[in-house]
Amino acid sequence: MKKVLFIITIFFMLIPTTMGYAKEESDFKNIVVDGEGGNYKVRGDAHIGKDYFYYSVEDGHTQYIEETKIQTGKAFGEAYPFVITISIPKKKLPKNSTLIMNLYSKTDKGVITQAHPVVLEVFE
Repeated sequence: MKKVLFIITIFFMLIPTTMGYAKEESDFKNIVVDGEGGNYKVRGDAHIGKDYFYYSVEDGHTQYIEETKIQTGKAFGEAYPFVITISIPKKKLPKNSTLIMNLYSKTDKGVITQAHPVVLEVFE
């Protein structure tokens, strides 16, 4: 039975997205994270419909950086290459947790859309 379920799972994983299944596209592409120990540089491209986006940093329990707005100055459809520098004091870093930066945009009514989590560092 386990073998059959495994084969079925593999089969569905191999079905191309062109067969009518929705493929989710992110507004944030080419994300690269450099750094460790509380100091990080996050680079990437924002393909957003507005001239701004947001980020925050958390570990699922504690928010280390509150929502921060990044103004791009780019018009609709244009990619905005960005670099965000993050600095968190070592004594405030989590233990046995994963530090995550959330990149996202919002609708005019403030609803978060296109959330893109980025792992900054895993602490053990």
